[in-house]
Amino acid sequence: MQFSLIVATVNRVDPLDRLLDSLTAQRFQDFEVIIADQNADDRVAPVVARYAPHIRISHVRSRHGLSAARNDGLTVATGLFVAFPDDDCWYLPQTLAAIDERLKEHPELAGISVACCDADAKPSVQNWPPHGMKIDARNVWRCAVSIGIFLHREKIAAAGGFDESLGIGALWESGEETDLLLRLLAGGMQVLYTPECLVGHANPTAHYDAAAGARALRYGRGLGRVLAKHHRPLNEKAVVLVRPMLGAVLAILRGRGDKSRFYMQSINGRWQGLRGAAGNGTLR
Repeated sequence: MQFSLIVATVNRVDPLDRLLDSLTAQRFQDFEVIIADQNADDRVAPVVARYAPHIRISHVRSRHGLSAARNDGLTVATGLFVAFPDDDCWYLPQTLAAIDERLKEHPELAGISVACCDADAKPSVQNWPPHGMKIDARNVWRCAVSIGIFLHREKIAAAGGFDESLGIGALWESGEETDLLLRLLAGGMQVLYTPECLVGHANPTAHYDAAAGARALRYGRGLGRVLAKHHRPLNEKAVVLVRPMLGAVLAILRGRGDKSRFYMQSINGRWQGLRGAAGNGTLR
C-alpha cells in the first residue's frame, strides 16, 4: 500500500461525503482510508458502509483529541506514506497521483508538503510560497499544514508520532504538524514543499468575526508553544509577535476594527504559548 489516509473526525458527518467522494475519484487508487472516530455514537458507521464497496476504508474508535486520534490511526496504518486529511477537506482528482510521482522521483525524501486551495482554486488556509523548496526549521511555518503533509510512516514512528498535548482537543490547539516536522528535520530527514500538488479546503478566515478571533487565539497559543518547545531563536519569536502587531495597526488605519481585533487575538495567543501559559495565568 502506498498511502494511508488517516481522517480524525468528531461531531461532523456531512463533510465526510465530500472528502470520500474526492477519494473515490482519485486517478491513483493505491491507498487506504482510516476513519479515526472520536464520536461516542455510531453516526460515522453508515458513511463507512456506504463507501466500502468503492475504496479501501476502515473504521477505528479513537481517543479524543486530534493528535491522539491520529496516533491511534497510525497503529493500524499499512501504507508506506501517511497523510492526515481533515474531515472537511477534499483532494483534487490528480492529488495522489502527483504526490506519488514526486515521491518516486525523490526516494531520499521522508515526505512532501503541498499547498491548499479553496473551491475556486485560490490559495487557502495561509499564504503559500509560490516556489518549491526543501523545508527547514525556518520556513516550515509557512510551508506546511497538517492536511497537506504526506510522510513516511516509519519515519513518523521513529520521531514518536504526534505530541498529544498539541492539536485540536488538547491544551495547545494547533502546531502538532509543525512540531512533528521539526522533530523529523532535527533527525536529519528531508521534506520537500511543492505547491503544484494541491489539497482542497475552504478558507477558514473568510470573515473577521468573533469565531475567527477565537480561532486566532487558539491557534496562536499552539504556534507560540511550538516555538518555545523547540527553543527557536529570539528573532523568530519576535517576528511572530511583530507581524500581527503591524497588521493590527494597518487595519485600524484602514478602519477595519474587526480585522484589528483578529490580529490582537493572534498576538495574545502567541504570547501565551511562548510563555507556556494556558490563558489563565498559569504556567505549564
